[in-house]
Amino acid sequence: MANKNLSIPRGFPEDRLAAARLYHSRFDWAIHALFGPKESVSSPGKQPVNRRGWPKWTAEQVTDEYLQKHFGNGQARNVGCVVRRPHVVIDLDSKPDKGASVRKWLDKHPELQRAPRERTGGGAHLHFICPDLPVFRNPQGNLHNKALAVQLNEKVEAELFFDGLNIVLAPSKHPNGHTYYWEVKGEIPSVTWN
Repeated sequence: MANKNLSIPRGFPEDRLAAARLYHSRFDWAIHALFGPKESVSSPGKQPVNRRGWPKWTAEQVTDEYLQKHFGNGQARNVGCVVRRPHVVIDLDSKPDKGASVRKWLDKHPELQRAPRERTGGGAHLHFICPDLPVFRNPQGNLHNKALAVQLNEKVEAELFFDGLNIVLAPSKHPNGHTYYWEVKGEIPSVTWN
């Protein structure tokens, strides 16, 4: 990732195939297909099409044929990313008010205003590069396979998505009808774990 231009462009494509190609070619992200928001699956809009093995999916496995098959075929598939270090995503949610409390919380944190941010169906995704991110293990010593979550206040929850976890990317559609979009564009900042 060190040699890639990690900046969300001003004219970000609204087409899912073009967006998937940009994420893969410019950022080297492990892009994969997610079922669309109206498909009959257990987690519409977020569930990977490849049910097995997706946590090990890498950018090297992504081909233009794969992208064309899943995003250029007329199906309403969502764009997913298997997060790979050093990329991390913070998912801020206040689902009952469709993200209004998240926006109020972000207004009180000017240090986060310039970080590239996607507007999601229930809040926002903030993207960072964290080269010294630790490896997370559960109490049994196994690698964590779920986002780490914390309640920031009574209305806002934050989840940290790290290596091997699935995140939905713009311009995907949320089951509530919202289309994810980049509301803050620009360079993805590098941060330390501290």
